[in-house]
Amino acid sequence: MPEDKYSFVPTNGEFKGVRTYAQLAKHVAADNYVDAAALLRERPPVEIGERENGPDSVRSKAEILRFVRDSFEYMQKAIRTVNRGNLMKRLEFPGAQSRIPRLMIINAAKRRSIRWRVSQLS
Repeated sequence: MPEDKYSFVPTNGEFKGVRTYAQLAKHVAADNYVDAAALLRERPPVEIGERENGPDSVRSKAEILRFVRDSFEYMQKAIRTVNRGNLMKRLEFPGAQSRIPRLMIINAAKRRSIRWRVSQLS
């Protein structure tokens, strides 16, 4: 996606309040950080931002790509801590009514990575 299109928002139809392409990419990264931090049982190492849109300071295409790539690396670090012995262990998760198993967090991240490959953003 060319950098000048990162501010794209559909306007034909009912798209009021949708994220720009840049906001959507940053939202995916922010979700990666939230999920990975839950697996690691720590606070996210970056600013998640309002509505999980990531830090406002991340604006350019290069910054956004770095933010997304770093989020996937952080997720990989977190996934490497999961094994047969703790896969079904329930963890606190932001916004969840109750503790959820690690497997559930990993499945959400897996679905996200299939839809959002870093190579599609460049």
